[in-house]
Amino acid sequence: MASINVSCVPRNPELLWLQAADEHRSYIISHDRALTKEPRCRRGDGGLNRLMQDAWRPETNTFHFPIGEATVTLQDVQVIWGLPIQGPPVCGKWVTKTRNVEYWKNLCQEYLGIYPEDDDLRKGRMKFNRLAGTITFEHWDPNDDERCQQMARRVILALIGSQLFPDSNSYDVSLNYLPFLGDLSIAGRRSWGSATLCCLYRNLSKGTWPTRQGIDGPLLLLQYWAWERFPRIAPRVTPFKPDDGEEEEVYEYGSCLANKWCGDHSNRDTPGHCKISFRSFFNALTPDQFEWTPYNNFINILPASCKTGRSIWRYMGPLICWEEVEFHLADRVARQFGLIQAIPDNDALVAPAQHKTLIKMRKARVDYCEVHADYIDQWNNRAQRIHQGDRGATCAPGYMQWYLERTVLTVGKPGQQQPPSQYPQWGVTQQFYVCVNNYLYIL
Repeated sequence: MASINVSCVPRNPELLWLQAADEHRSYIISHDRALTKEPRCRRGDGGLNRLMQDAWRPETNTFHFPIGEATVTLQDVQVIWGLPIQGPPVCGKWVTKTRNVEYWKNLCQEYLGIYPEDDDLRKGRMKFNRLAGTITFEHWDPNDDERCQQMARRVILALIGSQLFPDSNSYDVSLNYLPFLGDLSIAGRRSWGSATLCCLYRNLSKGTWPTRQGIDGPLLLLQYWAWERFPRIAPRVTPFKPDDGEEEEVYEYGSCLANKWCGDHSNRDTPGHCKISFRSFFNALTPDQFEWTPYNNFINILPASCKTGRSIWRYMGPLICWEEVEFHLADRVARQFGLIQAIPDNDALVAPAQHKTLIKMRKARVDYCEVHADYIDQWNNRAQRIHQGDRGATCAPGYMQWYLERTVLTVGKPGQQQPPSQYPQWGVTQQFYVCVNNYLYIL
């Protein structure tokens, strides 16, 4: 009797062309081959973020789960963090070695009100600890407008360096963002949200490389997204307690949804924060364990900053952040917008040659507004690039059959003995059925 191996290669390779040998870390894991090194995760829940990375598919910029595709969207980045998504992209001329250290010192003096030492600067970057140490409100004069604006720029730059666009190689922050913060009255009109999402997509894609030794980017955004979408793995949160003598206050979201997770966390009834537990959960994921539209119940009570860009939440096109260009494909995750998920149009995907060109692009002494002029034109016409669909967060007939033939449902090594788990290996079972059908088709 012939044996059937559960493979991590899709039956139809037209979609996941990077799932070839040595192109995706999940292929290496499933073939029981050693990775160069287990990637480090500098922020958030390392076990959760690494398993999300294993399910990430750079070809589609989506996670592939047994229930279908899902991803972090423009809606998520605006609702969770309240970042603006309308406006021009975060793009321009990247300046590094073309300026001497005095240029950067004078820039810091003008915009931040500090004059750093030579040891605090390197190639247009400032040590994060040096910047953070200047954020203090002692002897604060709220009537000093110039001082207030300089302090605001320090806080914004610190957030940029620590949360939105953290550097993957060092713990410092680029000063190239300072010119964008010159006039704070218009700085918020730039699309910081789309740039943050582009940065997340790019770092997740790089994290799938077998030789990659670090995972970075806005991983706290990814963690909050996972907690909202997968309630069974989210910790219980106790809101901040009121001061003694005061009545208990009703919790409010405040400036953005992320405030929901600012209380004390309890993981008593959630999986252990390790790879084995999360791997079992994702392999066993069923439709009732994923929240397709988690914001519907409270979207109306969130502040306007979390909703002003809802007209482009279903945008189909490029996201830009300096040299990085990644594509936001709302048609692949229509259920996240309350629409019926039909078979997506693969013509919207980036061609392999174009993908390799974009992923290899590095920061250089060029004006990226000129380099990415075609992509910027597409972004500027975003109002005409909105995915349309019928209401109903379900699948169209034939979608799951189409999807199962073109994806990989297992995260890990198929057939490998796993520790006892409360989650059945439903994803492995689905993958087995696909492989059986493939075997019968060949016969």
